[in-house]
Amino acid sequence: MYYVKTISKVIWNHEPYYESPARKSVDIEWMGNLYHATFYMDVDPAYPGIGVGCVSKLVVNGVEYPASANGDPCNVMTFDVTDAIVKGRNLFEFYFNRGWLPSGVQSGGVYAYLTLEVDEIVKIEPAPEEGGVWQYLPWIIIGVMAIAGLGAAAVIIRSLRT
Repeated sequence: MYYVKTISKVIWNHEPYYESPARKSVDIEWMGNLYHATFYMDVDPAYPGIGVGCVSKLVVNGVEYPASANGDPCNVMTFDVTDAIVKGRNLFEFYFNRGWLPSGVQSGGVYAYLTLEVDEIVKIEPAPEEGGVWQYLPWIIIGVMAIAGLGAAAVIIRSLRT
């Protein structure tokens, strides 16, 4: 008798998303055959009533899957991604409607996981983060400028009182 092994791995763990597309890379290794791969996604858009933060499509390693054909783009979706999964690095991207929200403002939250059915699982883990601290540099600069502005305002107010 032959048994298929099933493993699930969380890709986004109740995380906010800001910019479209939201991206995550996962390293996946298995031995033998890949029988099935399913990607489950549960989103909590910022403004679902007007579609802001709702998903338009999922892209896995360049293969596009329309969100509306796979569930509710503003709630829960299930995608059969068997044809897109490869051994090694896999890139998951989802595109969503930013609407009128400015850059850097949270568009929603997401919980998503991947389930694989394979002969033998070797590893499935998040790929190392790309960009490091440099991806936060604009926010660091804005924060420093805001603190400096508040300090300057305090000095001016103090000088006006005397």
